[in-house]
Formats: sequence, structure tokens, C-alpha cells
Amino acid sequence: MTRSQSELARNWKLVLTCTSGVALGAMSIPTYTIGAFVKPLQDAFGWSRTEIQAAILVSQLGVGIGAVACGWLLRMVSMRAMAITGILGISAGLGMAALSNGSLTWFYAAYGVAALVGCGSGPVVWCRAVTLRFSKQRGLALAIALIGTGIAGLILPPLTVAVVGHAGWQTGYIVLAALPLLIALPAAAIHLKHLPKDNADTDASAPGTGGMTLPQALASYRFWLILASVVILYLSLAGIVPNLLPALVDKGLAPQQAALAQSSFAAMLIVGRLGLGFFLDRFWAPAVALFTLLPAAVGCVVLSGAPGPWMAAVAAGLVGLASGAELDLLAYLTARYFGRAHFARIYGMLYFGVAAAAGAGPVAFAAVYETPGGEQTSFLIAAVFFVLGAVSLPFLGRYPAEDPARH
Repeated sequence: MTRSQSELARNWKLVLTCTSGVALGAMSIPTYTIGAFVKPLQDAFGWSRTEIQAAILVSQLGVGIGAVACGWLLRMVSMRAMAITGILGISAGLGMAALSNGSLTWFYAAYGVAALVGCGSGPVVWCRAVTLRFSKQRGLALAIALIGTGIAGLILPPLTVAVVGHAGWQTGYIVLAALPLLIALPAAAIHLKHLPKDNADTDASAPGTGGMTLPQALASYRFWLILASVVILYLSLAGIVPNLLPALVDKGLAPQQAALAQSSFAAMLIVGRLGLGFFLDRFWAPAVALFTLLPAAVGCVVLSGAPGPWMAAVAAGLVGLASGAELDLLAYLTARYFGRAHFARIYGMLYFGVAAAAGAGPVAFAAVYETPGGEQTSFLIAAVFFVLGAVSLPFLGRYPAEDPARH
């Protein structure tokens, strides 16, 4: 068995644990399910779409703050403890949402609890666990772990629509709160127990794991270029994901047809993420990203019109391919350009910007959508952002010193 094969063979349980944690963590559940609650909450309490989507702003800002905190807390507590606490937190927040009863303040607080207390279920812990154990197949391992977002997008929207349609929005939140406890929590408790605390000194002494400190990374133009590019991309992606289903219904599609388009988005997210992981281990990452992200702009142009069911599914799939790239790119570029010794802190800082964009995206998209002609303009703005984010990445230049583990 070769070294590249042995990495996955030795650590496949860890990777699948990270996949379940990503799928049922603070990054995925709020974003992929809130679209199913928009109409019911509007009908029940008279809230506007923008007011409801603002919960994602609260959630993602909380996840961003939590990502920075995780980067420091992992020096003091184990990844297993962080993950278990985070999974309990996301479940508690979703359970609180079921008790909103017309109070927007309570509704936002519930999403805040899910994000802040649930920060250990966010991407810093899962990506750090993968980068700690993988070197030569890092891109593929990250891709497999992060397809959790695609699995969440594929399963959770139709599941939530079905539960809410048959049993009401409160039951929908209760079911969502139970899923992390039943699936992600046992996996994390079993398969993360042998991972050490995050230790930069130990990491730096291992082959291929050195790199910049956080101050050094902050002084690098590459840090700010990666941040700007991924923020622009995430403004588009985060704006589209929770708004896609209600927007397509507004454009004349039946809820089931709109759910099919969102499922197409999630299915292609998985394809894009695995494909990206395969190519990242073989080719220069900014070039791979360019050819992955630009088709999403075409998909947004199609969605700006009034596509039929199948055309909407194809267009959503093109956007899904790009969605499969964003978190993989952030984690991969962080490790390749800054090294792994201080990965958690640097990645946490970068992810804060991404989380802020992820929170602002749905609100901004919904606000533009509700203006005259906004059903077209919102998607066209997203198309422009995809182009800008994609073409900026090649300016990162060559990787720094090649990872010795790759030779």
C-alpha cells in the first residue's frame, strides 16, 4: 500500500466523522433549512422575508466569532471536547427556535446560541482534524469531509419542507435539533478521542507542517487577497442558498419543482467538491478554482430570468459546483500558503470574514430581491461577484516552499 493510499485507509473513520459534523453543524443546518421556514413564519407572524433571513446574519456572525475563538481554544481543550460542546450547542439553539412564538428577538437569540455555543461544530475543528492527519491527499480528504455541506443541502431542504408541511414549523425545528444528537455526536465522541490538543510546537517539528505565525500571515498580501476573494464568492453563494427555493416559487415553479432545483444545487456541490479535491492535489489551486467558479456566473444569469423546472435545476447545479469549491479552497489555500503549524488560528481569522459574508449575503440578497426588478438584479449581481472572486485568485502566485511531505 502506498503512502497516499495509506492516509485514507488509516483515517477514513475520522474523515467520515468530520463529514457528519460538517453536515449537521452550525455552518450547514441554519443556512440550508431557513428557506423552508420563510413562508410558514410569514404566515404565522407576519414577518418579512428580510427579517427572517436576518437570522442567518446573526448565525453566521456568531459562527465567525466562534471560528476565531476555536482557533485559540484548541490550544487548551481537545478537538473532541470542542466538537461535542458544539454539537450540543447547535441542537440547543434549534430547539429554542421552536419556541419563538412571534418574538423576533427570541428567534435571533436562538440562532445566536446555535452559532456561538455551537461554534465547535463549525469548520475550524473539522478542517483542523483533517489537516493534522493528512499531507499528500489533503485536498481529497478535505473534499470528502466538506461534502457534508452538500449532503446537508441535498437532504435537509426536502426533509424540512416535508416535516413543516405535515406537522408545522415548530416540529420542523425539533426534528432538526435531534439530528446532530443522533448522528454527529456519537461519531465525534468515538472517533475524535485520540486527537491531541492543537500544538504548534509539535506540528512545526513534523515534516511539512511548518509555516507562518498569525502575525506573519496578517502581514502577507496573500492573506488579504484570499480573504477578499472568498468573501466576494461567499456573498453570492450565501445569498443564493437560502433564497433559491422561495425565489423560484415566486418565479412560478411549484414548491416541489423548486426543491428539485435546490437538490440539484446540493448534488452538484458534492460533485464539485470531490472533483476539486482530486484536482487540488495535482494542479495549481487558483487555476483549478478559476475553471470551477466561472460557470456559476452563467448559472446566475439563467436564474435571473424565469427558467422552467429543468433549466432551473441545471442553472442551480452550475452554482452548486462553485459552492462545492469555496470552503475547500479556503482550507486548502490556508494550509498551502501559510503552513499547518498555526493553521487553526489563521483559518479561524479568515473564516470570520467568510462568516460575516455568509451572514450578510442572505439579507442583502433578500433586500435587493424585494426592490422593483430585484428578482433579476439580485442574481445578476451574484454573477458579477462570481467573476470577480474567481479572477482574483491567480494573483496569489506560486505556492511558497513546497511541502516536504509531497516529495
